[in-house]
Amino acid sequence: MKSPAPGTDIGRSRNSCPPSTLIAAVNRSGHPGAAAIAGEGRPRPADALRAAQRGSLRSLQLFLAISLTAFPARDYNLYNTLPESLLHILGAPPQPILVHLALAGYVFTVLTPLTIRLLNGDAPAFQWRHLGYRSAFYAFYLFSAALAVNFIVVLVIGVSLYLLEQAILCLAMTRATSGGPVAG
Repeated sequence: MKSPAPGTDIGRSRNSCPPSTLIAAVNRSGHPGAAAIAGEGRPRPADALRAAQRGSLRSLQLFLAISLTAFPARDYNLYNTLPESLLHILGAPPQPILVHLALAGYVFTVLTPLTIRLLNGDAPAFQWRHLGYRSAFYAFYLFSAALAVNFIVVLVIGVSLYLLEQAILCLAMTRATSGGPVAG
């Protein structure tokens, strides 16, 4: 029997390439399953859920920081500080009932997909844009001169929605680690 040439692996055939070359070639192919074929594998669902949970917690921290900056402004009347020429262009401030309706509509549009994902066993999708949406209601109530009365409403609704997202993420992580159905 012939001995292998120096620098070659005993178990490798003559036409094969090193695994690192195969992984690099498969990754460059752009095929969605290429990483799994190359042996890298997809990230585990629990890892993706942990990343979403960390992002949601960061978003909650930023929302609380924005709430702390909005708290001193709750008694501020924006329309008293604007020049009269600009007030003629802007018109009257919006009625608080319109902001209440917008907030109720927003809560409904957040709860509906969360409920559907919970019932289907799917992981909720974390999106940074909700931080802006939830924080914008402070500005809406400030423009309508009703932030002092509705500050707690915006804060409680915002924190409650974040806590609900966290609860659903924890449930999805529990399902993922126990082998239950989670599509994420």
